[in-house]
Amino acid sequence: MVAYINQSHPLHLKAKKLFQRILKKEFKPVLSSQNLLELTAVLVEAFKISKKQAVKDVELFANDPLFEIIYPNHNVLNNFFSLMEKGISLHTVDAFLLATAMENRVEIIITNDKKWKKIKEITTVLLI
Repeated sequence: MVAYINQSHPLHLKAKKLFQRILKKEFKPVLSSQNLLELTAVLVEAFKISKKQAVKDVELFANDPLFEIIYPNHNVLNNFFSLMEKGISLHTVDAFLLATAMENRVEIIITNDKKWKKIKEITTVLLI
């Protein structure tokens, strides 16, 4: 999402093409509450956008009917603990995101983080 919002981002054109596919309804995009939290943090901390403006920007995604928003539940926490105990090779926050995706039956993660390609629990497509 950051690559789509930030026109100077090196992956902006790829992100823009991905969003064009979303607008054509080629697939149903899913965002987690964690994705929205992370986007808000990046806008405020990295891009120095005011909290008020960041919330307005993020709400555009959160309230767009094109996106399904998923949330963690008690089973997500148990799945997260299991992933951590197995020694999953993701950052702790990403492991929680994976657990949320798995619990909500998300089939594919689209990311620019190469670490996700090593994860066997879900299909990963790299934006890069």
